[in-house]
Amino acid sequence: MIRAALLSLALLGGWTGSAAAVTCTTTIPCKEIWFFNNSTETVHPILFVGRRGVDEWLQAYSQKQPAERGTAVWATTRDSRVYINGKTGIAPKDNTHPGYAKVRLPLFTALLPLNDVLSGARPDSVVDWWNGGRVEIFDDATTIGDQYAIDVALKPPEGVLNPAELKKISGNAVVECVEGDCAGLTMIQRSGGDFDNSAPYQLTEFTFGSALTGPDFATTPFGWKPNDVGYNLSMVDSTYLPAAMEPLNNPEIPYIGSVMAPADFRLKIQQWLKDHNGYPIYKTSTLARPKIPQSFDVFAGTFFQFFDTYNASNNFNFDPNGTAGKNAGKPVLDMINLYLKCKDASSADPATTCGKIYNLEHNLFGPNLVKYRTYPCAVFEDPVLSGTNKPFPDTVAWRLWTLYGWVPYNFTFGVDRSSGTPKGISCGDKNSTPPFTGNALFDTVATKEAYQQLADSYRLNTSKTQGVQYNYLTETDQTQWFNPYVQLLHSAKYLNLGVYAFSIDDAVGFQSHEGDGLIYAVGGTNGLQNTHELDPNAILNVNFGQATNGTTYTWQASRYVCKDGINHDKTFTNFPSYDFFPLNSGGYPCRLGAQLSNGIFYWFDITQGPDSPGSTKIDCSQVTDLTVKDWCSRVIVIGLAQSPLHLDHIIGPSVAKK
Repeated sequence: MIRAALLSLALLGGWTGSAAAVTCTTTIPCKEIWFFNNSTETVHPILFVGRRGVDEWLQAYSQKQPAERGTAVWATTRDSRVYINGKTGIAPKDNTHPGYAKVRLPLFTALLPLNDVLSGARPDSVVDWWNGGRVEIFDDATTIGDQYAIDVALKPPEGVLNPAELKKISGNAVVECVEGDCAGLTMIQRSGGDFDNSAPYQLTEFTFGSALTGPDFATTPFGWKPNDVGYNLSMVDSTYLPAAMEPLNNPEIPYIGSVMAPADFRLKIQQWLKDHNGYPIYKTSTLARPKIPQSFDVFAGTFFQFFDTYNASNNFNFDPNGTAGKNAGKPVLDMINLYLKCKDASSADPATTCGKIYNLEHNLFGPNLVKYRTYPCAVFEDPVLSGTNKPFPDTVAWRLWTLYGWVPYNFTFGVDRSSGTPKGISCGDKNSTPPFTGNALFDTVATKEAYQQLADSYRLNTSKTQGVQYNYLTETDQTQWFNPYVQLLHSAKYLNLGVYAFSIDDAVGFQSHEGDGLIYAVGGTNGLQNTHELDPNAILNVNFGQATNGTTYTWQASRYVCKDGINHDKTFTNFPSYDFFPLNSGGYPCRLGAQLSNGIFYWFDITQGPDSPGSTKIDCSQVTDLTVKDWCSRVIVIGLAQSPLHLDHIIGPSVAKK
């Protein structure tokens, strides 16, 4: 079997949070994706995983030693795509369609005989379905039908992956339909990339399991957490369709995203486009079904950054309403003019929009550019293919690109053609002169605190700090808004979404919890195991201390009960820590405890939740056992004061062995 021969790590017991247990067909770990279409139109979920040079997930799962990491890489040179139900998609529920699909994703699928897979040295020997994937939700049957026809016509080694042939490999597992509208499931391999961002889909992202890497594992195999599920509804580049996401079989975790019907979602977008007449949509979309680019993407696609000139072949329609006339693109021009007005406004009050833009440019992005221009890579080839490299320019287009994207200057556009074989001009490494370690933004300023203050002036929306991205809340003049796209996503007047509206937006963002997979719902809550929307200000995290060297007892399980009186049980198979949401369990007070391997149950009461960072209240007054009471008195609460999420960490102390 592949499991026995390739991967010697003993699989930890599967995490189960409800009766809907996931059953794997082989010893290869698996999770499931459940997709519920509660709308009135057919949707087409497409699973995508990209190529990679090194697969840390398989290194961690197989417990490869550090010395093997250079060769046991399981590199892939092709992308993989799964049409969940072929080109048919998932229709709304009716007399002939169930309105949902459930599919099983193994950790990996072997593509070659076992002996060619074992070492990890043979390229394209496996597809890893867990290490960073996408589910792209389409609503356009023509786009899917055309691409499906192209993909199934590809010739080997590209094209359709035949499940029957792959299952001839002993112990192998493939992506397969469990139940519902997925009989037409088709796996594809292809060399040429993913759909363009302008295509009619909404992007979501996920990871299953986690590889624990970094300096702590320099001398030991990477850690492996099979129960993790990471996910986000990604609107940082564009907005098109609503969707809700939550972990499968972890019903304590509320959903993120939107359960709005697609038709209502489009009406909200159309109203926003009227209120911001001249903001673009992609040319490949229509006003009836608009896809809205984030401001960063507008700047990136509208201008030639090296020359501060207009790109007439850009993919944007700057008058989607057909009424803007000479004001087509005016909201974008307003943002540019705001930047030009503020970038050198040294006398501006730091609390104002201009003051924040000035400080960001002069204390972070400007110095980052100056530092970048000391590296050999700070050049670009002009004309293209000429072999002539010119110094990287300081243009408004590049300034907007980096500011709105929150990205450092670390580009490699130079080309060395002197040897006859073109190669990129490197920035160097840590041993170069000057040393290069990425030119990260946080390395540009003197202290971590200084960077945090600048980042908060950009991203926060709290009672104490309002970042410039949220200045639409206080600036009455719409021409002074830094980024109207943030209003589209976050304002209750429009989409009211707690998702990324820009790259370091933490309104809700990426989620990581235990689970057996993911649940998607479009157009309603049917199929969700928790029908509450996640409130980021209501998150609590509990972490029970224990040493890794065996000097303390280990925590085995935990239980909490809140005002609704329902017990919530957690079994610790990895780390004794979890997030929970008391407001979804009736609210406070809550009683929380954990069983230790010394046979004692330790517990405490929570009388108040995190209405501000660090404000959670622990109460030990009802504890009578002196040992437990002493332990309870040492429970601490740490709030993340620099985060817009009032995530309070409750830390229960470790208990030393006697």
